[in-house]
Amino acid sequence: MSKRIIFAMFMLSAMTLASCQNNDTENPNEEANQPNTEETQSNEPADNSTDNDNESEEEQAQKDTDKETTPSEDQASEENSSVVTEQNFDSEEEAVEAIENYREVDQTNSDLGYGIEGFIEGATGHQYISWNEGNWLIEIDFPLDPQYAVEEYDDGEAMAKAIVEYLEGQMLPPPDQRGVIRINGFNEHPETSIRWQKGKTVHEIYEEVSDPIDVLQIAVDYQNNK
Repeated sequence: MSKRIIFAMFMLSAMTLASCQNNDTENPNEEANQPNTEETQSNEPADNSTDNDNESEEEQAQKDTDKETTPSEDQASEENSSVVTEQNFDSEEEAVEAIENYREVDQTNSDLGYGIEGFIEGATGHQYISWNEGNWLIEIDFPLDPQYAVEEYDDGEAMAKAIVEYLEGQMLPPPDQRGVIRINGFNEHPETSIRWQKGKTVHEIYEEVSDPIDVLQIAVDYQNNK
């Protein structure tokens, strides 16, 4: 009987020892796997940081490109000023006489807005509109047939009113005595010529564009930058 008890106790001890050894073997494996998880987690922020750095570099590169391709206001003003030509004369009288066909529009038949009155007449497919603003004479030659007209305006009167409205908020260079703006509204050869006298000098801007306000803007920029 004693031998059986001793044998049973021996077997129980052996089983207990074996169970403890199995637990010790499993725990190190679990602990060994934990650092891998931590390493993976620690790597994620580094990857995100790299992506953010790449995005920042791309955004900065795009900003630099935009700065290079977009002209500044000063550059645009310099370009506008470069298209203004000057012709010098020996006397102021000669400069005044160089502004040909200047006249004061006494007879008017059209209200162009903002207190400006103009004269409109037609002849052989043309609509002629003329008016004065200060020492400026402004003349428009516009086709009566819309198919020959520039796309921006329905007729010559609409163009004239648009110019008057634009000049209400902008300042052209003031001529000493004479300044003439002539506009052709035919789509085959649209053009705007601006000439004004200042002392012994005649300034001129000439552009072949369909919208005369684009050319007026050049003169306005020239005046603003003086």
